Amino acid sequence: MKSKSGFTLFEIVITLLVMVFIISYMIPVLGLSIFRYDRSVADLQEMINMKMVIENMTYDYVNRCFEEPNFDLLVLSKRIGQSNTYVNRVGSPPSYYPYGYDGQKYIPYFVQYNEFVKETEIEKKVHLIRDYSSNGRMLLVTIQPQRFSNTSLTVLFTEK
Repeated sequence: MKSKSGFTLFEIVITLLVMVFIISYMIPVLGLSIFRYDRSVADLQEMINMKMVIENMTYDYVNRCFEEPNFDLLVLSKRIGQSNTYVNRVGSPPSYYPYGYDGQKYIPYFVQYNEFVKETEIEKKVHLIRDYSSNGRMLLVTIQPQRFSNTSLTVLFTEK
């Protein structure tokens, strides 16, 4: 009688298939960055943060621009930050720059565009162009999580 030592080919193949199945299930669950499965969660968190910043701006616009005499679109524009600037107010009091403040920490954001615009009609299409005058102002604001991000949020604030 011969004694068998080792595994058969069938046992090895079944073991490898089970391991491949378990690993293919664990990669998306663990979100390993080498396979870029974690990007969608990070992108979603960035958009949630940017939405919160826009909501803070809109809150000031609705509750302060129409109720406080010294708070207008010019003040709102200054509080948002200049175009092409990165706003990271770590250490600043939340009353000065509340837009990136979530109650516990500051969420930095990049102001891609923060300019006064006006409507013009060119070839029966409405376009927005920069407006340096003070009459009939609208404030166009576009923010991004980082300077070269593919995601952005835009809001248009109109004068009282």
